Order: sequence, then structure tokens, then C-alpha cells
Amino acid sequence: MNNKIGRIVGKRRPQPVDPDDIDMLDVLHQDALARVSHASDRAIHLANPGLPDRVDVERSRLVVIRAGDAWALAARRIATTLMMSRPGEFATRKIDGSPSPLEPAAVISALAQNDALLRVCDDDEIPEILRRLVDVEIDARDIGEPIMTEILRRRFSASDVRWPADLVATEIDCRMIDLAIEQGRSAGDAIEILRILIDDADRQGSNAEAEAPEPRREESDHNDPVVRVLQAPAADAPATTATKAMWQACGAIAGRDLPLVTAITDPTAALVDEWPHAADVVRKLLATVRFGEVVRLKPTLLVGAPGTGKTSLLQAICEILDVPHVIFPCASSGDNSFGGTPARWHSSQLSTPGEAIRQHGVANPVIVLDELEKAGRHWENGSLVDALLPMLEAHTARAYYEAAIDAQIDLSHVSFLATANTLSIPAPLRDRFDIVRMPDPGPEHVGPIARKIVDDIRRRRGLLDGMITPIAPDEEELLRRAWKGGSLRQLSRIVETLVDGRDAFEIRN
Repeated sequence: MNNKIGRIVGKRRPQPVDPDDIDMLDVLHQDALARVSHASDRAIHLANPGLPDRVDVERSRLVVIRAGDAWALAARRIATTLMMSRPGEFATRKIDGSPSPLEPAAVISALAQNDALLRVCDDDEIPEILRRLVDVEIDARDIGEPIMTEILRRRFSASDVRWPADLVATEIDCRMIDLAIEQGRSAGDAIEILRILIDDADRQGSNAEAEAPEPRREESDHNDPVVRVLQAPAADAPATTATKAMWQACGAIAGRDLPLVTAITDPTAALVDEWPHAADVVRKLLATVRFGEVVRLKPTLLVGAPGTGKTSLLQAICEILDVPHVIFPCASSGDNSFGGTPARWHSSQLSTPGEAIRQHGVANPVIVLDELEKAGRHWENGSLVDALLPMLEAHTARAYYEAAIDAQIDLSHVSFLATANTLSIPAPLRDRFDIVRMPDPGPEHVGPIARKIVDDIRRRRGLLDGMITPIAPDEEELLRRAWKGGSLRQLSRIVETLVDGRDAFEIRN
């Protein structure tokens, strides 16, 4: 047991890296560096040369990050790549900087269910019992001139550049550094852009400070943005036995601040690689997603032929953004139960978005309406369209009436996406969605799509990475001849047949 809990990564903080010694491949973990795209991510890898690619997948993980406010986002982004699910989050400080009592029992209880992320501010100490359970410690406090110099040299293939001594990297918002280095054509351009961004932020900060209104409510102890979507019922409010039971089921969200999921990375490039035929669609869907800001997707309807990957793409977007989502099959809906049913009914239930909030404990889940044009209508019990329309308008969604609890709930942070094979849906609904055409994939897209299909097959069969050999160039050519484009379901069947045939051949030989 002592050996198990004694595996503490980062017992001592790594020494700053000297640019003259930066070519030591084993020290700098080159493989990890090659897989990260943001300059701030690369800097954190250089400052933490022992950082693993991933952590033990057989149990929950406790990852610690030590970073100031300017680099907390980058450190958190690195931490989440080491985890298999959305972690429970803890911190040693509140938003206002005051100490926040850290209860080891709460962290250990969270680890029993899921991964846990602990942000340790400044030199705050971690309780001994938790320190023994730490899997990885990510330290972003020692990112100085030597490391940033190396970032510039690698990015612009220039050995004679240096990071300016007057720019203290850890005091600059990591998003500014990422943007400047990404946009600059040379190291000099990047530094000039960065100085402009810093000056602009200082001016905006001064103006905001001068014009800032009084805070409307007390700050929350959460690190992420929070919002209250459902007020607790008044003690003297009349309620039936059924309503009381529904309120009891909503105990985890009633009268509580719920987190809003934020975008911890820009997933556009990764999704375009996996969905090459839908690159423009991906960019349109993610146009409102901003790095570090709350995830909110515009109501969008994907229209395209069956089998082109509409639902799978929307599901992939939700998963890579790490935002809870619900796939609602519209073909099975013949009434307005999507909007919830009254407590007096034996089958009373919250609306589908309200239930998603209750189950996942976040205020901004995504609802994916699959095959919207197939939703039915019952002249006595209404339709999905009747229930959906008020949820798509901000002013009515903000105070949506939940019949099951006889109270209003705020659904304005919920995102609604939909798919359809045709545009045969009511005009009021069409007016509330951005309509985007889903193009058909063609043989020229076989390579990346086939690689994704193979990975899906591997996961579905419970196999580890590398246990199914990737598609070879000659196999890609075979797939192009066998599949002329159109339905991805047909391509999936062909790829699976190819994989199974390859396995059978190896067994015979």
C-alpha cells in the first residue's frame, strides 16, 4: 500500500530549463511536445519535463495544478488531457483570493466516483493524506525567459532570438501569448503583437475599473462560472404529494449555483481532421465557441442525406468540448412531453433540458434533436414543436415553466442542435434555427474517415490503443474503389469487413 500511495509525481519542482541545454531529447519529452499546439501548453511541458502522456486508467486520478490566474487555463487544459472524464474540482483559494478550507474527505469521496483536479495557489500546502494520493503535479510558476526563448526558437526556427526580459510570462494571460505566437510571422512580430494585446488589455481594465457597477450578488466559491437556474421552493408554498416528490428529486439543483462548462481548448482543428468532408460545417458550429469562455452553441439544424454523419458529428463536438449532452430521438415523440408533464400525472417528469440539468449538475448541457422532421403530433396532447419553441427564445427560456414542480427554471444557457434528412419542418421552427447543409463524403475523404472508423471499432470491442493495425495505403485505395461516397454507414461496414478479414487471414497464417 505504501508503494502505491507513495508514487508522487513532482516531489520537487523542476529546475528552469537553460536554452543551451534544450536539445536533450530525453529531458524535454519530445513526443509530448509534438502533440500540443498551444505555445502555453508547450511551455508547461518544458517546465515539467517528467509530465506523462496519460495516467493510470485503472483508477481515478488526482491531478494537482500550481499556477497563477494568468496560466491557470493552460495548466487546466493540460490536466484534462490526463483524465478520462470531467473531474471534480477543488481549490485552496476562493475567487477573491481568500483561503478556502480544503476538506481531504471531500476530495477522497470525489475520487471514489471520478477523477479530481486540485488547484493549489501560490505556496499553499496540500494535506499530507492528499499529497500521497497525487498522480501528477503540473507547475506553471517557473515559466520564465529561458523557456519562452526556446518556444520562440522552435516556433520560428530561429536560433538567435530571445524572449524580452521585461515581459514576465507568468504575469501575462496565456491566451494572449498563444494568440501572439500563432499570429506572428516572426519572433519579432509575435512580441510586437503581444505588447499590443497587453496594452489593450490594460486600457480595457482601467476603463472597466472606472465604470464597474456594484456587484449584484456575492461571488461563488467555484472556479468556473456559475448560475442559479432553479430557486428553492418557499417553505409555505402549497404542494401536492407528487410535487413534493419531484422537488425532492431536484434537491441537487434547487437553490444552488450550478457550473457553466467552459471551452478549455479549441477543438476545430481536431474535428476538421476527423470530419474532412464537413470542415465548413464544423467551423460554423463552433463559430460562437471562444477559448476559456462558457460553451454556448447557436441553435443549428444540420440537413443532409441519411448516413452522412450528422448526429455523430454533433455528438463528437459535445464530447470534445466535454459538455454533457442528450440525444433525443424525435421519431419516437408524438406529443409535447419533451416540455415536461404535470405532477398530477402518474408519469410526471421534468422537461428534457430540465432533466439534463438535474442529472448532470451543469447549467448549459446540449440537447441534440435527432431527425427533427420525424417528430409526430397529437391533436390532444400537442407536439414536440409546441414544447420546443419557447425554449429557443431567450426571454421565455429564462423563465420556462416546469409543470412537474409548478415553478420556473432557467433554460437560457442550454444549447439546442438538431438533424434532419429534409427541411419538412414547421416554419416557426425553421425560423429559430440556423440551417446548415451537411455535405456528402466522397472517396477523397476515405483516409481520415477510415482511421476514425477503425478507432471506433477498437473502442466498441474494448481493445487498447494499437491493438488494431491502422489502415494501410493499399487498403485505403481498396476502400476508395469499393465505396463511391455517400453513406458513412456503408463505409463503416466495409471497413469492419476489411478488419475482420485481415484478422482471419492472420489466424490462418
